[in-house]
Amino acid sequence: MDISFKSLSAAVPESYDTYDSGVLSRQQRKRFRVANRYKRDKLREEVLSGMKDVADEFETDIELKSIRSVYTAVANYIKILGFLSTMVIRILSLHWRQMG
Repeated sequence: MDISFKSLSAAVPESYDTYDSGVLSRQQRKRFRVANRYKRDKLREEVLSGMKDVADEFETDIELKSIRSVYTAVANYIKILGFLSTMVIRILSLHWRQMG
């Protein structure tokens, strides 16, 4: 079996959704799985040999960055809501102190 990464990735069309394997033929799905297994094995070898740091992948990998951006936006929104609620509580407590 040919496991050259270039030949494996060349068999998969570029213009499809990465996570929708329904548009691929059986052979293309198999090549896609093998290519991804090859990528995982290569990454594992690089990490175990000390050539690559896993934490760096969170900053350089496009898919990880896009996935994290959603959660980062939500976390920032929650921080803003927490700040606003803290300010409202402070304002109300000052108001109650002045009234009482």
